[in-house]
Amino acid sequence: MLSLRPLELQDADAIFRWHSDPELFEHLVGDYRPVQRENVREWLARRMASSDIERNYAICRSGEHVGNLYLRDIDWEKGCAELHVFIGDASNRGQGIGTEAMRLALDQAFGALALKEVFLHVLATNQSAIRLYERCGFTLQGKRAAPAEKRCGTVDVLRMSLRKAKREP
Repeated sequence: MLSLRPLELQDADAIFRWHSDPELFEHLVGDYRPVQRENVREWLARRMASSDIERNYAICRSGEHVGNLYLRDIDWEKGCAELHVFIGDASNRGQGIGTEAMRLALDQAFGALALKEVFLHVLATNQSAIRLYERCGFTLQGKRAAPAEKRCGTVDVLRMSLRKAKREP
């Protein structure tokens, strides 16, 4: 059973481990940068502080923290937010966790937060994520002007979005 809960300080060790994994970042838009455990704790404390423009969640499977999900840059006037999601350990990927986490995220965004649109950025090379987002109803909106620099070279960054009215039931 999958659930979302707000991030907690006890999540720092898992997040530190994930953020120390350069392989994970080969699938994410963000850059890999080695981190210190204390920096992760400070980052987490800031993310846990009350904010009107972001919501940060732990993805939990049967109570175990397996990934993170963020709704960031929430624009309440326009009713939109940027979604970030990742499954931390490679052993947990490819098991449907991402699909279920996306459904929970969209329920949260379009239900509890009453947003009208959710958008995200994804590497053009991350075909499994693109397929997942398309299954959830996201459509391609275009390419970000600045590509991502990865070990394999320069990779285009795609923008995808989902409006509430177009969401599948």
